[in-house]
Amino acid sequence: MVSYLDPIEAPAPELEVLKEAFLRLRGRIKGLNEVLQEESDQDKRDQINHELELSWDKLRRIADMCRQQGYEPFPTRTRALEVDHE
Repeated sequence: MVSYLDPIEAPAPELEVLKEAFLRLRGRIKGLNEVLQEESDQDKRDQINHELELSWDKLRRIADMCRQQGYEPFPTRTRALEVDHE
């Protein structure tokens, strides 16, 4: 049996695993943004920005995987799109 260090890298992760990973990553992004606001050292700010970019890329991948399984992780996004089409 193959064990994955990152469960979303598994060939077909379960929706519950994706939801949990999505929430954890969203919390990490929020925390990084808070640290970024307080950081004055440019090198550290650059490093945090790089981590944010990687985290957002991964969050988008997780969101796409959730959508493939019929779950919209950004419910306000869905409502906003529905309003735009009315």
